[in-house]
Amino acid sequence: FSTGGSVFTGGSYRVPFLNGTMRVVLVVTSQSDFPFEVDFANLSANNFRAITLPPLSTYKFDTLMEGWTLNGTSAIQVTTNSSGTVAMSGYIDRFLTPRARLAPVKAAPFP
Repeated sequence: FSTGGSVFTGGSYRVPFLNGTMRVVLVVTSQSDFPFEVDFANLSANNFRAITLPPLSTYKFDTLMEGWTLNGTSAIQVTTNSSGTVAMSGYIDRFLTPRARLAPVKAAPFP
């Protein structure tokens, strides 16, 4: 499921989730020919994960597998560095609704 077809370079972006979200799964695909760091931060709790994404590779990030608690309405902040270019897709699991496609996100930069 697409998050809006967003491709971003060396920035910080937020993927929102609503109250009642059990799980957020993001798939990030490197479109660069060099390794770079990608950071995932849960803004509703003190959760953080950093990975080094190899050139032209894909990584699946799953908040359930990470043991993260998603409290209230908040966001997962995804940050790249070293001018790395990433395409993202994913989905959200919520308590009262079936698996839902992530709302389209136009990956607006967040300072």
